[in-house]
Amino acid sequence: MELALDAAGKVLGHDWKRGSGDKRWDDSVRKVLASTKAFSRPPPKSFPEKFLVRFDVESTKTEPVFQARAQ
Repeated sequence: MELALDAAGKVLGHDWKRGSGDKRWDDSVRKVLASTKAFSRPPPKSFPEKFLVRFDVESTKTEPVFQARAQ
């Protein structure tokens, strides 16, 4: 995705370039983008107004965090 910020850190816009193939993940990223109006700190002075952001998704099978023991 291409993200655009002004010098104060306000989000000027974004352009979705390509999805991950995982609808739930992509929808969650879109939801965060829709609710983010500005960053808490401005970008560095030499930071470009428009830049690419990648969200790499790795699919792995994980163990449950909690397992109850049979008694």
